[in-house]
Amino acid sequence: MDAKTLDVFRLKDGLWVVSGLYVEDDKVRAEPFPEVEIDLTDLWLGDRLRRPSPHPIDEGLGS
Repeated sequence: MDAKTLDVFRLKDGLWVVSGLYVEDDKVRAEPFPEVEIDLTDLWLGDRLRRPSPHPIDEGLGS
């Protein structure tokens, strides 16, 4: 199993420093958009590829 992490950095005095470390299914509010909450489970593409889609490709095509 691959580690699912998000590392957030910010530039401080010309150096990149860690401002947050998040894992798996954390909910994140991070710079530069602290007002937006990100659900990390939305980022893990591999999980999406294994889940059946709630919207089949041919939906709405009148077949």
